[in-house]
Amino acid sequence: MSKAIIEIKDMTLVLGGRTILNIPHFALLEGQSISLMGPNGAGKSSLMLVMAALLEPTSGTVVYFGKQAH
Repeated sequence: MSKAIIEIKDMTLVLGGRTILNIPHFALLEGQSISLMGPNGAGKSSLMLVMAALLEPTSGTVVYFGKQAH
């Protein structure tokens, strides 16, 4: 079984009173490749900033290699 490199649970991101992200569950497993696609304003960059720990989500958890981010 592959380990999760990053796992997002019940995460929301609200900016300027607008919900930008609402992600019930996402996991990127070791050895897995993904592509992130969507129209302008869909939240792709915001998701990448949260996953890079450069932007703190409004709620939910982000786990890196089994350790929860603060």
